[in-house]
Amino acid sequence: MKKILYTLLLVISGSAMSYAQNYSGLEGNVLIFKRNDIKPENVMGSQYLYDKFSNAFVNDGTQYFKIRYNNFTGLMEYEKGPNDLLELTPESNAKIVFADGTTYLYKTYFINKKETSKGYLKVIASSGSVHYYSVDRVIYSPMVKAANNYESDKPAEFKKEKTAYFIEVNDAIVPVSKVKDIQNLFPSKEKDIKEYLKNNKVSLDNPYQMKAFIEFLAK
Repeated sequence: MKKILYTLLLVISGSAMSYAQNYSGLEGNVLIFKRNDIKPENVMGSQYLYDKFSNAFVNDGTQYFKIRYNNFTGLMEYEKGPNDLLELTPESNAKIVFADGTTYLYKTYFINKKETSKGYLKVIASSGSVHYYSVDRVIYSPMVKAANNYESDKPAEFKKEKTAYFIEVNDAIVPVSKVKDIQNLFPSKEKDIKEYLKNNKVSLDNPYQMKAFIEFLAK
């Protein structure tokens, strides 16, 4: 069995959740440094768009693990057993492939022209050296106390942000908010791309259309 390194990354999210470290040790071929008990407070909404654990391979390994993506922390979580949750250190677990083929890669990407960030990107389409990704994040809004007796407290809430899209060209991953952003990345193919877009409907949030478009761009 290929050895896969798991280490726990502590994530502090203010009043959203608390952590209690209580274990460290070695089990079989999986190295576990710490274990967490996560105790969410009374917060509306969910940290997850899909909260079920699913079988997944890690780092091209051959063993399935029960994994889910936390849209709030941006981390992968591993269910070792009932109420026994581990967070995978992304630098050591950079590729997650679920049984249904859904793939996440831990990458450094631009969030604007100058600033970069790191995180898991969901692979939507890939052809040659051109890759298209999405990120669905959940943000935490803390409780807001009522300003007076006529108003009510606004409870703490997890809320989904608008899906973000990224394209990787020449080993650089940049954000795209409209199809024209992609067109501008291929100045030498501008005429061909305009013709393609004229004859084909392409929407950033349509994976089938984007897969065909990425294959066209990679030619």
